[in-house]
Amino acid sequence: MIRATAAPAALPGDLDALVPRSGRWRAVVLGVLAAVALVAAWLSPHALRPSLDDGAGSAAASQVFPGQVLVVSESSVRAWPAARLEGVDDIPGARVAAAWLVDAEQGSAMLASDAEDPFAVLEATYPKADLPEGGNLPATFRTGDAVRLVILWDVDDCAALDEGAEAFATIRTALGTSVRTPLPWTARPDALLDPDLDDENLSLACRPGT
Repeated sequence: MIRATAAPAALPGDLDALVPRSGRWRAVVLGVLAAVALVAAWLSPHALRPSLDDGAGSAAASQVFPGQVLVVSESSVRAWPAARLEGVDDIPGARVAAAWLVDAEQGSAMLASDAEDPFAVLEATYPKADLPEGGNLPATFRTGDAVRLVILWDVDDCAALDEGAEAFATIRTALGTSVRTPLPWTARPDALLDPDLDDENLSLACRPGT
């Protein structure tokens, strides 16, 4: 004779075992996805649009030669995890003769020579850097780097220089895309030249090189 027996009642401590585990995993997955979304949102501007901006308290300098201006512009780097400065664009009235991206620890932000040749001035200012005369671009930079952008401008037409026009550079992102981004205003050849105060320098810069 078979007797039917009732299943023992679940004790309070056993109730957790009756709760579907899928709800817990869903909460964990959603939490992870939310965290990933927050990180991606924070990183995306640095990954998609790296830049070399004016840094807080940034320094700048320029030196004028016949028909040319050598400028040093200290920059704050924004990139993830890295980006590559490929080139600097010409602006109305001036062309880029050469450009260098320099480690800020390799020399001063101030141009350290009165030599009559711009490359000699560059070498005296950054004696520890290996800087080819024709520029060192493309050059890679990373967030946290302390860099200075040095540009030698050939001034073609002072009348065409526009104080409101920005200088731009082409930067390749870590994703392989290229973006055109504005440079610090101090990267312009005339940024540190005040026509009311620097008539002599301005006239020298506008005179064709000899």
